[in-house]
Amino acid sequence: MRACSNKVLPDLGVIAEWSVFLEDMFDDMINYTSENPQVVRLEDWLDNHPMQYRDKIRQAGEKYAEDGWNVKKARYKGFPKIEKQFITQKDDPVKERMICGPDDIKKYKANAFINLMEKISMKCIPEYCGAKNWDEIAEDLSKFDAEIPDNIWAASDGSGFDMTQHYEILVIFEN
Repeated sequence: MRACSNKVLPDLGVIAEWSVFLEDMFDDMINYTSENPQVVRLEDWLDNHPMQYRDKIRQAGEKYAEDGWNVKKARYKGFPKIEKQFITQKDDPVKERMICGPDDIKKYKANAFINLMEKISMKCIPEYCGAKNWDEIAEDLSKFDAEIPDNIWAASDGSGFDMTQHYEILVIFEN
């Protein structure tokens, strides 16, 4: 069914609106961090995780310090993910699927920064849902849908990267 969602051409109105939205959003984030300087600390991010996970990431960091960066070894790996889905059939809202994710060295190098950016996004972008659970996200989406006439929905999180990497969308995120 997902393959049926392909669009041959992007909606140019959505592209134009997203360009303006992203420019304003990044201005808000830059202003926030200018007034509230931030420091990225690996331990602040690791404190949110179980001890076994922390040790695994620290070991990856030690290995990185010893071996350096080897892009051939740092590949994304597939793993199963079970998550609740927003569906109309309430009998089984759980879906299991295979997804890909970064190895531990990439997490060591990037996740503390990404986590801090998510916290800043939560402060600067009311629509951002990084720390919300699916029920909260679904409630927000329903509110947005009711408030916006002729709403056009599109995935821009990269989850459908295999079919949504239109040139025009990439241009927005590169600028």
